[in-house]
Amino acid sequence: MSKAEWSEVLRLAADFSRVQLTEESQKLSERNCVEIIQSLRSNGLLDVIYTSDGKEFLTAKHLVTEIRNELDYQGGRLSLPDLQQLLNVDIVYIEQALDEVVGDGIVNILGQLINNLYLDNLSSEVFDSISTSGFLSVSELSKHYNLPTDFVIPAILKRAVFSSCRLDDAGSILYTEEFVNREKSRVRGAFAALTRPTSINTVINDHNLHSQLTISTLQSLTNSLELSATMTTGGLYIPLIYQKTQNEWIGDFISLNHYISIQTLQRIGVNDSRQLLIKLINNYTLIQLIDSAITVNCYESLLTSCRSLIQWLDISDEAPQGLTSGDTDQLASIIAKQLDSITVIDSVIVNNSFIESLNQLFDNLMDDKVKNIVDSGGFSDFHSNSNDSVVGGGKKDKKAERRKVAAGVGKSCKSGSNPGARESRTKGTDKKRKSKQHVDIDENNDEEHSRIQFMNCDDIAEVLRSSHSECPILEELSTLLMTSLDTQFVLAVTSAMEVQRSASNTSTVAKKRMRSEVQTRVSDLWCNAQMLHRSVDHVIRSGGSAGDLGINLYKHLSKTVLNEIVNQIIGMIAVNSDIYSTLEDALKNLTTLEQRLKLINRISEEDGRSELLKLNTSLNEFDNFCDTLNNIAFSIAHFDIRRLDKKSEKLLASQHFQSLKDQYLVSEDIILQFHLAISLLFQRVTGLTLHAPGRLIPAVVQFIKPSLVSLEKSNNEFNGITELVDVAHKVINETIKGVDADESYNNEVMGRLKVFVTSLSCS
Repeated sequence: MSKAEWSEVLRLAADFSRVQLTEESQKLSERNCVEIIQSLRSNGLLDVIYTSDGKEFLTAKHLVTEIRNELDYQGGRLSLPDLQQLLNVDIVYIEQALDEVVGDGIVNILGQLINNLYLDNLSSEVFDSISTSGFLSVSELSKHYNLPTDFVIPAILKRAVFSSCRLDDAGSILYTEEFVNREKSRVRGAFAALTRPTSINTVINDHNLHSQLTISTLQSLTNSLELSATMTTGGLYIPLIYQKTQNEWIGDFISLNHYISIQTLQRIGVNDSRQLLIKLINNYTLIQLIDSAITVNCYESLLTSCRSLIQWLDISDEAPQGLTSGDTDQLASIIAKQLDSITVIDSVIVNNSFIESLNQLFDNLMDDKVKNIVDSGGFSDFHSNSNDSVVGGGKKDKKAERRKVAAGVGKSCKSGSNPGARESRTKGTDKKRKSKQHVDIDENNDEEHSRIQFMNCDDIAEVLRSSHSECPILEELSTLLMTSLDTQFVLAVTSAMEVQRSASNTSTVAKKRMRSEVQTRVSDLWCNAQMLHRSVDHVIRSGGSAGDLGINLYKHLSKTVLNEIVNQIIGMIAVNSDIYSTLEDALKNLTTLEQRLKLINRISEEDGRSELLKLNTSLNEFDNFCDTLNNIAFSIAHFDIRRLDKKSEKLLASQHFQSLKDQYLVSEDIILQFHLAISLLFQRVTGLTLHAPGRLIPAVVQFIKPSLVSLEKSNNEFNGITELVDVAHKVINETIKGVDADESYNNEVMGRLKVFVTSLSCS
């Protein structure tokens, strides 16, 4: 500094000292100072910031200086809320000043100001920690210092002290170069000494290796061929020398035995044996089975034997003996696809011409049995049973028969050399086959009584044994023949029945009498249905929760009365179509919806199948059912249905009321008594008949309760009825739930209810 500049500084210092020591000639009050400051701010001559308490003010530039000074004082890291408390300045002004503060070594991270001083100290602490352990988790570092990883990692890696550190590929762990090199040497040494497949985790645990670094290092060493091995997805390390020896052994085994199986691979220590089997199939061009594979030469040899087949051949006798029963079954199926006119039973292949020749053994027996049925006149029973077992369940019987055919079979009559076999034969296949055979025989015995049979399996086997006693699969063949023989038998008897039926059709007089009976029955049911439906309409029109009650009442009406009307009409048309001989037989086969649809589909279109289907589907809506019923009665059934008039309705309602009362008087079951009592009360208060199941009685009680309350007020005859019904309802609920109660009290309540109900009149 020059002398002139220094003298200027001394002069200014003297002036400043003189001003400080000079006493004021005039003094301003604090209020005047505040007014002056406010005036200067309002005129834009002064820009200052007030502190939070309003006692001090400072300029924006000075605020920036204060922030930086405070940040240095706090060690280089300070949050904005803490800075607000320290500077006593509103957070808004602090945030506005951040644009000038941030930069030049200061950053704002998650509401915190951090400068290089803090980062240098943090880097020093982290380096001390990582120097000791050799690695550090990035997530733990972020959690410990409460800083995001995408900020703290780049910040510390910029420091020269971390030049020998690096992140792993996932960016989750920070390693020192020394630690990485040391671990790499340990990994190389540990795995180079292995000569058989070993779990990588086992080596890591035994040698206390770093798991994540070990995996990446091991991949790098195998890729660079420093380690001659492969790693499986299951975490298994397989040395190349082991693989080479294993592959040679497998190749020799296939050459000698003409097959390879999963069990063989597992026996030599192959863990992923199924995957290796698929690979071997591609490499050696093998024929794939379930758990094994055979060579093409072996397959061609078996195919040649089957082409010259006259009767039967057991593939398990000709195939390599190490195959499982499932493999031999599949091999038989594969061979069967290449041949015509054969049948496969598990691993046994049978020529179809041989099976046809066996069928001919039963021609005379079948003719005799059909003749006996015709002579005895047993058509009705046979007709009913055949509809269930043949027409209704034909597909099911065929599937069941195919499952029976899968039963065990005996040994083949033919024997041959086993190409290249070196392993001893096991008896597991025969045992499994015998076990299957016994299970199948039990199933056959159970089903013999539920379907029409020409002969059972035992009888068929006995006939076959008389002409082919040397055949070892008679039981299996009898099971196979049983289906075709039963079908031929049913067709033969059905044909005879048709001939007999044409000679003795139902007389015209009998059909007219049946139509008259159905007309009377349907008319009575329809009158009841109309009368009962009015109570359903009444409940639905009441609204509220009663709507659900009305819907459920109609469902019950549909399932009972309307359902019976439909069954009567369908049964009559079925008899007219000669599907059944009597109405009773038809109704016996209309107990379920599936049976009804099945019977409708058997009725021809000319006899009204479409209209009957419409009637069946119209049950869900009363008006639609009414229209459809009238149409069918006129066009298909050819009779008129009696309609319900007021006089008839009054008479039916009175009869219904008296019938309910008679049942009530003779009933000893208190649950049924309560059901009948509520039905009588419903008819008494509404004037309409009720047809409800027991599960809806609680809802009916709630529906009629307001009416009972009104009757209590207007009619002395009903005094106390509401309370009595509630008490009786409670008694019934306790009885249903099995709650222990006072039996004498229950009898007294139900007795009072009985006295009241039996005194009621219909109107």
